[in-house]
Amino acid sequence: MDNHQGAETEVPTSRVAFGVGCWDFGLRHDSSFPLDLNQYIALLRKGLEAVSSLNNLEIVPFDDEEIEIKEEYLTETDAGPAIFLPGLLDHIKFDLYIPFRIQKELTKSYVQPETRTENFRVHIHYPYYSPVSYVELIKDNASSHPSTAMKVVREYMKSQLDQSPSNVIFTFVGPTPFHADFQIEGYITQNQTDNVFDCELLDSPGYADITFRYCIDDIRTIEDACEALFNELDHELSLFYEIHRNDSQKYERWAEIEQITSNLTEHFKNSGWRERPRTARTRGRELAVLYVSLAQFEADHILDEHYINTAYRSIYGSNSSALMKSFLESALRDRPVFPTKQMTDLMAFIESRRSKTIELLIVLIAAVVGGIVGSLITSIAK
Repeated sequence: MDNHQGAETEVPTSRVAFGVGCWDFGLRHDSSFPLDLNQYIALLRKGLEAVSSLNNLEIVPFDDEEIEIKEEYLTETDAGPAIFLPGLLDHIKFDLYIPFRIQKELTKSYVQPETRTENFRVHIHYPYYSPVSYVELIKDNASSHPSTAMKVVREYMKSQLDQSPSNVIFTFVGPTPFHADFQIEGYITQNQTDNVFDCELLDSPGYADITFRYCIDDIRTIEDACEALFNELDHELSLFYEIHRNDSQKYERWAEIEQITSNLTEHFKNSGWRERPRTARTRGRELAVLYVSLAQFEADHILDEHYINTAYRSIYGSNSSALMKSFLESALRDRPVFPTKQMTDLMAFIESRRSKTIELLIVLIAAVVGGIVGSLITSIAK
């Protein structure tokens, strides 16, 4: 990131603090499907307009083409309501008034500073990979922790829509808020780089402080500056949240694999010699399911890695800004590593024990049957 060096002694002519997150809206199962885009927007508008103190709602579709929206696209999944369907909307924007009394109730478990404002402007953009949300703190020029606003607005929207009779549900993906406090400031001095925005990052053990600066001769109003900055951040943050969504899905799938493995190992560890033959016969199907699940997981993991790495190279191609590159690099470095080889070795061990148990069972049955047949032959001969 670039560090601004020409405006340290200046006082900004305008400033806006904002937080970043990943939000979206889906529909409950009892909605009438399939829907076209206009019907979806109408349901979404009706649900959002029912939220108390929500004003100036703006919903802009991505395209005017006819799109059939099926139930599985926008309803809660078995893994939870992490819903996102690209190509429907361009953006949603609205204003919220949340009194300090309600803010205190919503954040009673948090020990962060107050937002210092009761007025918020919410922008939800829909780039290619994942939605990106921005919350401006209106008429607050002093807050050093605007990420608190993301928590306030998130909990407020969730509580309002959970209690609403509308079909709209509120969903979000972590980390939301993004682990940084953002500000945008306008100065008279020209930026020190060729970019529209200079960026200063002050890293810390907690949330980082990120300040974007621009020249007021290039962008006249702070509102226009916010829109321009959000549009510039969209693709980087969209991929950042796509990485986290992808990781979350992998954790959920791996938890299912671990559950099957745990069931298998527990049965073999706890079963006595009398139960072991029955266990060996009945657990063959679970072992087959585990083999298939692990193979699918490994194949999907390879494809996902290629997809994410290709997207990263595409975003940071020639002539592209890199305002949030360090955060994407960190997200890529911190991606989970799953012990697929160790799991395969464990399955091979369980299968070998199961096979030996079955072999011994067959030998035992053969010996018993052979003894019975021998006795019968001897009796007949006598």
